[in-house]
Amino acid sequence: MSVVWAAFVVAAARRAIRGPTQRPLDPIRTLYYFLPAIDELRANPPDADYVHYLAAKLKPLVMEKEARLTPSAGQNAAVPDGR
Repeated sequence: MSVVWAAFVVAAARRAIRGPTQRPLDPIRTLYYFLPAIDELRANPPDADYVHYLAAKLKPLVMEKEARLTPSAGQNAAVPDGR
């Protein structure tokens, strides 16, 4: 299992489970955001089954987001930030 992939999954899961009363996080604009998670997982590797479990939990959220970003018939594709 790649440490980088695991760090992406763990960091994404942490963002996804934030409470609705917490302030919204800014979009991730650089891979530098994941550096602390990579360092953390290099120092203390997680169980591979746990990372796969988190990835499976995130899959419905990813599919929902993809559905919202995919233009319907007759709509022009736009960059997600509206440009």
